[in-house]
Amino acid sequence: MYPEGRPAGPRALRIEAVLEQAGTPAGRVETIAVREPRRLQETLELAGIRQVATVRGDETWRRDANGDVREVTGDERASFLLSHDLLFHGYLEPDPSGLTVRAHRDGLELIPTGGLSRVLHLEDRDGETGPLLLPVSLTESQHGVEVRTTFEEWRLVDGVRFPFRSVQRSGDPRFDLVITTTVIESIAPPEEAEFRRPAPGTGTDARIVDPHQARSIPLEFLGAIPVVRVRVEGSEPRPFLVDTGAGATVLGRRLAEELGLTSRGVLEARGAGGSESASFVEVRSLRLPGVEITNQTLVTVSLDQVAAATSFPLDGVLGYDFLSRFAVEIDYAAERLRLFAPETYRAGPQLVRVPLSLEANVPRIEGRIDDLPAGKFLLDTGNNATLLIHSPFARHHGLKADAEDGALEIAGIGGSESLGSFEVGRLTLGSAVFRNVTALVSSSESGIVALEEAVGNVGSALFADGVLAFDYSEGAAWVPRSDEDSASPR
Repeated sequence: MYPEGRPAGPRALRIEAVLEQAGTPAGRVETIAVREPRRLQETLELAGIRQVATVRGDETWRRDANGDVREVTGDERASFLLSHDLLFHGYLEPDPSGLTVRAHRDGLELIPTGGLSRVLHLEDRDGETGPLLLPVSLTESQHGVEVRTTFEEWRLVDGVRFPFRSVQRSGDPRFDLVITTTVIESIAPPEEAEFRRPAPGTGTDARIVDPHQARSIPLEFLGAIPVVRVRVEGSEPRPFLVDTGAGATVLGRRLAEELGLTSRGVLEARGAGGSESASFVEVRSLRLPGVEITNQTLVTVSLDQVAAATSFPLDGVLGYDFLSRFAVEIDYAAERLRLFAPETYRAGPQLVRVPLSLEANVPRIEGRIDDLPAGKFLLDTGNNATLLIHSPFARHHGLKADAEDGALEIAGIGGSESLGSFEVGRLTLGSAVFRNVTALVSSSESGIVALEEAVGNVGSALFADGVLAFDYSEGAAWVPRSDEDSASPR
């Protein structure tokens, strides 16, 4: 990889690049890379929205546009590190650790520790000192969508080759992203303080102004999905889904236009039925009884397809940006949403704690279907089912053969998806056991129902006669307590 020898001594690089989306300027990105010890910081500005991702040793975290700081784990972390190993072409580590490489018909299959496999295609190129084997493209799955990144215009800088142009494609030309490098320069290694993990933004933009009201917020239900009324910019209360499966809080495009809010940028919003064009919008306040959250950058997208499919007027979705600010209890039986300051929630004796992790802003818990291998389930209160099994897991374990094709349909951003159904004898989450669970199974090859890194989604219907609680900062969820003898059917 280094035709003139690997650069010696502790060094740091700074790379600047501009972003274009569908041929239109979209933003910029600055990356600082330090070797020995390995540190990496990427600042992305897209449509004026700023996000920062940092790697320091074994730690990786992101700070989003609302100031929230979240650890990056699992496949999300593996994807981030692998893409930068390719971008820097071994500058940070000559042989990236935790990576299994094996032959594949289209090139090399790369299997990062804790991540899904990717396929890397390489080609022989002529170099100054002879043939060079350079990465040409990387194909990976992101949230159930196949994304292909090509690396182009390789140039030699200080003895290291870098791609000065890369193109990311997800199959929809509206969201093609071109990254063109404008600057690569050696710099003095930044101070360690520059890579220090910042304090979370939680508590600065969210306030519980009346604890009594905050612990008794009325809920409505769209099937089993909880719906709460939210005041946006002082508006009359509007219906919002309470959706842990939403990686961002969403404001319906119709409401944004009604309130005169200016949207900017274009991004790809992925949902149950595929992709939809979305934008960013600035909102000064969201208010629920006893609670206020201020100065938020939200995603705005059309919710017309969801409203049409459900015959329910919907103006938004309370997702990660809102839910991460509180400890949350959804009392389905009492039809109440209860919000607490983070790390102050105390679960009742009817609930059992289950470890929870976040990946791409969506919570995941460990579980098992019958005697099949254990795995991760997305905790998805925006799902009207008890259990939705993803197509890769279903295919691998032959579950589709038992399903009644086309029995049910789910609706979401991007459209709807027809699903089959069958009965699972036992669903285990931690020490809680749910018997005779009706499961939906997808045969789709794309979208969130085709995620390979999870068994499936646990939906609101599983808790419809009880309580579900979670606290992202605590890394925990609480589900109804049960055992093999007393577990109730779902």
